[in-house]
Amino acid sequence: MANYKRLARSGRDWSNYELKAYNITFAFHAPDKFFPTPDPSLDLVDPAILISPSHVINNPALSDVAVEYLSYLRRTRLMEDSFVIDFTAKTLKLLGYNERCTTIATHYNIPLTIAGDGKCAAPADVCLIHNSNFVLLVLIEDSFLTLRNDSAAQVIAAAIAAFQLNSGKREDHTLQPLDTMTILA
Repeated sequence: MANYKRLARSGRDWSNYELKAYNITFAFHAPDKFFPTPDPSLDLVDPAILISPSHVINNPALSDVAVEYLSYLRRTRLMEDSFVIDFTAKTLKLLGYNERCTTIATHYNIPLTIAGDGKCAAPADVCLIHNSNFVLLVLIEDSFLTLRNDSAAQVIAAAIAAFQLNSGKREDHTLQPLDTMTILA
């Protein structure tokens, strides 16, 4: 194996180099293999969102919620990063992920400690934060506007940072630190 220098870098700057340097490998899994529960119910979602084309938002029969959501969907086609991030947050909210004591946050900087003293951050485009900053999910947009395709490395950095943060929060509350944790990404 080649010798890779481990550098304290922001999660946004992680690339395949960092994955090799830290000997990190990953595998993709089909959703039904990763999530053991059945698909969430869409019963609480306005049916118009599920059946209306996004270009027909001036229909007075549509609810305000449907118009807002379909407007975001339409804007994501403009291929602007901010709309994709906002649309993702709106989708999580629409599906009820902002349940009691859980916040959907965008552009959240998760502290990342590397090599014991390298203080960096791993910015998550969207994440779910439960109670006192316990991160449950991190999303990094796959930037289709750039030629770099390092989103896998960046989401892994954010998941590592979330694990560090969550384990540290447990220790702050005199609980055992985590050995492992599944962080949806």
